Amino acid sequence: MGVPGDRRSRIPQRALAWLRLLRLQFYPMAWVAYTVGAWAARRQGVAFSWRAYWLGYLCLFLTEALTVLSNEWFDQGTDRLNGHAGPFNGGSRVLVEGALEPGSVRRAMLGLALLLGLALAALTAVLPPSAGPGLGGLLALCLLALGYTVPPLKLSYRGLGELDVAFTHSLGIILCGFLLQAGPWRDPYPWLIGTPLGLATLAAITLSALPDHEADAAVSKRTLAVQLGRRGAAWAALGCTAAAALCGVAWRGLGLYGGRSGLAVGLAAAHGLLLVRAILRYLRQGAPCARIDGIMVLALTYLLWFGLIPLALLS
Repeated sequence: MGVPGDRRSRIPQRALAWLRLLRLQFYPMAWVAYTVGAWAARRQGVAFSWRAYWLGYLCLFLTEALTVLSNEWFDQGTDRLNGHAGPFNGGSRVLVEGALEPGSVRRAMLGLALLLGLALAALTAVLPPSAGPGLGGLLALCLLALGYTVPPLKLSYRGLGELDVAFTHSLGIILCGFLLQAGPWRDPYPWLIGTPLGLATLAAITLSALPDHEADAAVSKRTLAVQLGRRGAAWAALGCTAAAALCGVAWRGLGLYGGRSGLAVGLAAAHGLLLVRAILRYLRQGAPCARIDGIMVLALTYLLWFGLIPLALLS
């Protein structure tokens, strides 16, 4: 008699578990970068296609969702060992904690893969021949994103995970937005504008692996923290943070951000200094294998500047 009521009571819990698994808080920055690329093509005088824009973003959204679920599936080994998981590292933990059944997650992955295939087919049908490089770039981006943990690439287990994330979440996605609108791939603007975002993203993804260092090392997941040690990876992240700020200042001087961007670039540089100071404090503490939520908030909000500044200019 109590079973139907028990099932109804579990529905909100399962819904929350699915939301945890999808980690939707990380998706908006991908939309910002994609839109920067698409808007940049429009500013070049290219005839803008809303159908290509929305279908392209649907493909990217499904790719990101499938990547998140795949990472959760293939990282169960390190997630089970991780004693320092937090909101920014260690996965959602819905599988290792039993909040969702493995079978339901596997079916969701297959469903997302099917939807992605259909979205790619629809996009192919509406793209003009001049946007062919954009479709090729999108397919390559999908492969690289999924290859972060999915065999046979498993880039995060081969020492290339951070570079993969930095590229796919900055220059790669900006170029997709640009090329899907038939922007010329030789145009230097998307390549230049994606550079500081890529550096800031590389800093953030490198820092996010510091609390996972011991668990990742135990399963031979070769993050930069495992390869360089926590101190070495923290110094690398500090260097990328400083380089992103210097790049932003240089792009402001070259006029890439527009004449009204001075205050925003200055605030971004100040934000970078706060992040550098937080990393130095972590190093003075001995670079412990522990949660670094405060540093991660600074790192993830820092990279937002390098998407929002060009987006504001182009809008």
